[in-house]
Amino acid sequence: MYVLRRSTVRDMKRTLSITVTVVSALLAVGVCCFWVRSYLFTDQFSWSACRDGAAFSRRTNCTILSAAGRTNLSVWWEYSSNRCQLRKFFFHKSSRGGRLLSHNLTRLGFYHIRASYPRTSPSLPPHTIITQGAPHWFFLVPTLPYPLSRVPGWLRQRRRVKRGLCIGCGYDLRGSSDRCPECGRETPRRNSALTAGTRKDGPGVDNRS
Repeated sequence: MYVLRRSTVRDMKRTLSITVTVVSALLAVGVCCFWVRSYLFTDQFSWSACRDGAAFSRRTNCTILSAAGRTNLSVWWEYSSNRCQLRKFFFHKSSRGGRLLSHNLTRLGFYHIRASYPRTSPSLPPHTIITQGAPHWFFLVPTLPYPLSRVPGWLRQRRRVKRGLCIGCGYDLRGSSDRCPECGRETPRRNSALTAGTRKDGPGVDNRS
């Protein structure tokens, strides 16, 4: 049975943490860019797909609208007795000026609308539309806290590297080898240089002169 070493597990956790931090930070930056852009431009992303059935065809439409600091997601289904002419398509449209969305918004900018339209034919189901709305800052709630929580640890590690300490436990590495004798973590290059200078000149000797 293969057993993972403690250092391997620690490296895997570190890699996963860095990956999550980078992805969350990129998503947060993207949300902030769209937030600022929404006051200058109106962006519309639309996607549509059609599927033929035994008695009728159903087209699923999805539209995301970003304007005036808010995001609007609309999904609706259309039914027709004709066969699908265009299976799938996607397009993006941008216009200058962040216009307000034409829905009755609450004070925080959240809303939910579900509506059904009359049947176009007795043999077809009614058209249905679902609309969800949320402000842009709402999407920063799941993406921004984790990268911000990593900043103090990153600053602490930089201070420890400059002082010649282990970045994991803070043990003094000036008289140690390339591994921390306390936690077994590998020594960064700067710590290794400080250690080499200490072993060469001896403790308490200032080798800057």
